[in-house]
Amino acid sequence: MKPSNKGDRRKPALRVLARRRRRTAFAAFGASAALRLKAIFLEHVPVPKRALVAGYWPIGSEIDPRPLLRSLKRRGARIALPAVIGQDRPLVFRPFALERAAHSYQEPMGRALNV
Repeated sequence: MKPSNKGDRRKPALRVLARRRRRTAFAAFGASAALRLKAIFLEHVPVPKRALVAGYWPIGSEIDPRPLLRSLKRRGARIALPAVIGQDRPLVFRPFALERAAHSYQEPMGRALNV
């Protein structure tokens, strides 16, 4: 029996819906969304010193986690961001130090972290 590709066909529509929801959420909070994320996270999630925290660099309408990531880094957490190492290859996570990548976005540099 062949696996179903039903989810693959719905993926583009789900992405459009997710973008629309993010725009609506950001309209309610405006530029303060990133700061609200930081405040709520720091209030409710205890992060021990030297903890390894994976984040992401925002693209398009994604909420910006950078204020939170910087705050966690100042508090002693180790921050890692995903890096694409090749098509059809799993992401690797690298330390939060950025360089310009081939497709004019920024990605973490350095060796992959063992997680």
